[in-house]
Amino acid sequence: MPRDLAPLTSVAVNEQDSRPAGLPRKSVRKIWTEVKDLYRTGAFPALSVCIRRNGVVVLNRSLGHLHGNGPGDDADAPKELALPSDPFCAFSASKAVTAVLTHKLAEDGGINLDDAVAEY
Repeated sequence: MPRDLAPLTSVAVNEQDSRPAGLPRKSVRKIWTEVKDLYRTGAFPALSVCIRRNGVVVLNRSLGHLHGNGPGDDADAPKELALPSDPFCAFSASKAVTAVLTHKLAEDGGINLDDAVAEY
């Protein structure tokens, strides 16, 4: 794993300053640091993150290789850098999104978590 991940990083052109969206730059840097730390575990050949705040894209980056850096790839396999526009198979990612949205609805008074799903 290289110490400097900048050569493995792709930043989308639509990424904007987070301050007008109400998010300090240091918060965006902290999130990106956590993404890099996750990549450094070696569990994923690539990661892609897009975060919007108040309609502003404050983070839209990919890290790693789309091809050539997987567990079964040879060390000398041709590598293709992952881009934020590349599709990723997220499998069960919708479960986490559904959980967050459900709790947001409950927080806003839209649903009661003690009610049966059939109530809705």
